[in-house]
Amino acid sequence: DLLDSEELTATTEFIIETLDSRFGFGKGITLYPVSARNCINSPNSQDMRAKSGLKRIEEEIIEFLLKEKYFALSEALSSKLKNAIDGIGIGISKRRSEILEPLAAAIEIEKKSSATLVAIEETLLPAIEKVYSERSVVIGECRKSAERKLASAKPLIETRLSKIIAQAGIQKAETIISAAVCPMLDEWLGSLFTSLVNDAARAAAKYGTVSSDAMTRLALNFTGGVELKVCPPDTIQIDTCESSQSFLELILLPHRSSFGDVLAGGDKRAAILQAHYMSQISSGMDLAISRVADALTARISEAFSVYTTEAQKFVSQLSESARIQSEEARTAVEKLEAVTKPRLERFDDLAGRFAELRNIIV
Repeated sequence: DLLDSEELTATTEFIIETLDSRFGFGKGITLYPVSARNCINSPNSQDMRAKSGLKRIEEEIIEFLLKEKYFALSEALSSKLKNAIDGIGIGISKRRSEILEPLAAAIEIEKKSSATLVAIEETLLPAIEKVYSERSVVIGECRKSAERKLASAKPLIETRLSKIIAQAGIQKAETIISAAVCPMLDEWLGSLFTSLVNDAARAAAKYGTVSSDAMTRLALNFTGGVELKVCPPDTIQIDTCESSQSFLELILLPHRSSFGDVLAGGDKRAAILQAHYMSQISSGMDLAISRVADALTARISEAFSVYTTEAQKFVSQLSESARIQSEEARTAVEKLEAVTKPRLERFDDLAGRFAELRNIIV
């Protein structure tokens, strides 16, 4: 009321400058000064409103209500409408996923069942066949081990025979050689057989464990829901009990001394006697080792056959379970697809319409 026009301009500029520097309002703000004195001194109402500054405020308010408020209200309504459409879209998407869940579960079961059948054909059956073929490797290793032990045993037997002849004398040696040597050889052969069986069991277990692990992994990955009646065999079981078999059937023929043998010296006669009996003992050991190898081969072959039979039995059970489940899953997929497809088409059509409406609003 007390300021002239120049003072009012200067004051307005100062206030704007202060608001900008202290509070960051910016210099683009507008102040609306009003004057009660100018209003009272005005000759009429129109002039009064203009000079008091109220008319300018009134015009700004009316312009805001006609223009700015319309856009503000329109923007608020558009935002609410977009949020509503987005919410409906989320609900449609969620409901669509719920409809697809049973179908997706059935498809997954069918895939797992089919994968199990493929794995059985491509991996498990060849693995079992390979394990069975390894029996010849185990048998070969055991036979070679028996031959090595036979070769190392013959010099020991020969030394033992020499001591018997030297200690008993040539005349008495003939009567005790068979009684002393044959039981010792029979005991050695029994111990050898048990040792070889144990070695074979360890070697076979390695092959059986690899195959069984493959079967166990496949069974665990197969969620068939069908309880398998046959568990995968743990290993290849070879009977490792002590052998009660007698592999030695050795009857030593006495040495028939010639006239020259009688005239020969003691050392020569001892050498002749030792060569005579060692030849028979060596042939008997060769035959006995052959019997050991045959008995061992029979045990190994039987153990591998039993393991293969059990493994194939398990695979057959697993394969049948997977086949049944695959067929049931395929039937379920076909039924669910027939029911789900029309419902999905309706949801997709509805989602498309709401998407178009949202694009229009944007």
